[in-house]
Amino acid sequence: MFSLDKKMILEKYKFIKESLPQVDVKVVSDIHYSPSFDYSKLSTILDVLNATPTNYVCIPGDLLDSTDVLNNYELRIKLLDWLNYLANQYQTFLTLGSHDIAYRQDNKWNLDYPVSFLEDVKDMGINLGYFTPYYEDDNLIVYQLDLPLSYYYSNNGDENVNILISTLENIKEDLVNLNNKKLKIFICHSPLFLTNEKVLEYLQEFDLLISGHMHNGMLCPFIPSLNHILGNYGLISPNKKLFPDNAKGIKEINVNNHNLYLIVSGGITKIQDCAPKILRWGNGAFAMQMDDILVNGPTLKRSR
Repeated sequence: MFSLDKKMILEKYKFIKESLPQVDVKVVSDIHYSPSFDYSKLSTILDVLNATPTNYVCIPGDLLDSTDVLNNYELRIKLLDWLNYLANQYQTFLTLGSHDIAYRQDNKWNLDYPVSFLEDVKDMGINLGYFTPYYEDDNLIVYQLDLPLSYYYSNNGDENVNILISTLENIKEDLVNLNNKKLKIFICHSPLFLTNEKVLEYLQEFDLLISGHMHNGMLCPFIPSLNHILGNYGLISPNKKLFPDNAKGIKEINVNNHNLYLIVSGGITKIQDCAPKILRWGNGAFAMQMDDILVNGPTLKRSR
């Protein structure tokens, strides 16, 4: 039976920074790899990546649905083989999301950093925020922020902006005096508070803020009128809040006369394996989404 989740939508954004050569960044978020994950989707991702020139690939969290998937040797090796292909073709960044550092048992998330798996990924040459949050080359600067599990679940099931601010305060020296001749990218799994005024004080030197986590606000991309009406709002957030902001698309932000842009990737999987089975059937109504950021335009804007 035909299912929309076999289809890939490529959202394109254009940005010019005259001091840089042409740079292409692809964003692949929220894969939620699990025992029930359709492995052919990983092949589809590679097909799209290979179809256009790409310099960098960002995975802003929730590569895994739950860390216990790594206990299955065959599934672990398949995922490592796929990541190894990425590492051999592109400069790849992997930032950890809430599902990458925990497993679910008895309706509760339990902290579990899969360190041996992450070490295998690092040895391939993939840049992980867990080990090395700061990256710089001739074209760009990337800072990857991994938030603790307590950020996602310590505030009555809501995300905790105070933990985010405290985390940024601890690394603030790494976020200033950045080279303005390079594209500056900040990657964080959750976009929910990235437009908070206090948070932006720490991020004001960056050009792009890249996130996932929101699953496109659970909006079907094939209902354009509703997508247009809601703008950056979604229908529901991962913590079941209605009409969340920063749920999808691109948002322009001005801080001290500097424009920066939040890009929230719609992600590969919309309803994860750890959700009730009756809900998982709904995945067929949502296409996969990848984002393509091309550095070649005077302003950053959505292009169709």
